[in-house]
Amino acid sequence: MIMGRDMAPVIVFTFSQKLCEDYALQMNEINFNDSIDEYTIVEIFYNAIDTLSHEDKSLPRITNMLSLLKRGIGIHHSGLLPFLKKTVEMLFLDGLVKALFATETFATDVNMLARTVLYSDTQKYVGIFSSTLHGEEFIPMCGRAGRKSIEKKEF
Repeated sequence: MIMGRDMAPVIVFTFSQKLCEDYALQMNEINFNDSIDEYTIVEIFYNAIDTLSHEDKSLPRITNMLSLLKRGIGIHHSGLLPFLKKTVEMLFLDGLVKALFATETFATDVNMLARTVLYSDTQKYVGIFSSTLHGEEFIPMCGRAGRKSIEKKEF
């Protein structure tokens, strides 16, 4: 529905690295990119992993990421290898990642803009306690979307 209304790119914030990956993998039947975008992504991705050993290139974390990225789906959290995060950021900035599943580190560490921001929850776990999102946490994440200076039309 969001993609059909030209509301991409979309960032879905979740407060768990595992949920970022789970939600992205649940979209295994969806492809937001055409063959030209896929080719570009593969080229960029292979350049990024060029220095890895053959064994490392075969790791599920690497191959799964490429499979998602080719379809315009990205994951971004602090548990990713730095070169994977940078690759996802570059592809998102270039408009090749249309749906990004990210933790709040994406809002604090990176200045990337989206048309739509969604939250998987308004509760986050801090240690063993659950806490409702505070304004100072919500605003930086929400601020990724809908900036009048970059939007050609208002929604």
